[in-house]
Amino acid sequence: MIDKIKNIYYNIKDGIENLINWIPIIWNDRDFDHAYFHIIMLHKLKNMEKFFRSDCAYSVNAIKDADNIKYTINLLERIVNNDYTQEALKPFYEKYPDYKFEFEFEPCSDNPNFYRLIDDKTEDQKELLSICYKNADELEKKDLDELYKYLREHIEEWWD
Repeated sequence: MIDKIKNIYYNIKDGIENLINWIPIIWNDRDFDHAYFHIIMLHKLKNMEKFFRSDCAYSVNAIKDADNIKYTINLLERIVNNDYTQEALKPFYEKYPDYKFEFEFEPCSDNPNFYRLIDDKTEDQKELLSICYKNADELEKKDLDELYKYLREHIEEWWD
């Protein structure tokens, strides 16, 4: 009977702690973008890493598992931060160090209620930008492939 009461107590205590821990993540979650899925996964993995590094973990491989989870967290943080474009644009800025990405619009001649984006880039700049953006997509895809491959290979090891 005492064990049942202890279990109820700890279930309620842990449940309340979980609610408090997850409220900011769930509050900001939206269903229209895959990025939110990665934010939820990132939060979960950070919690798991913290657990496996704590004194509460009993697994012989707890630190190794925490290190593997940390590797996954690093991948996810790159994906969530989405800095691929900045990295991929380095060749563009090396070639055009003074170029400023500014958006200008002008009224459409056939409908004054609409505006058209003025594109002031040269053909060479457009071509280089296209290559840079393609490289950014490839960098992100590489990290996504590595993330899901790593999860597939290791996630079932992360239990205590």
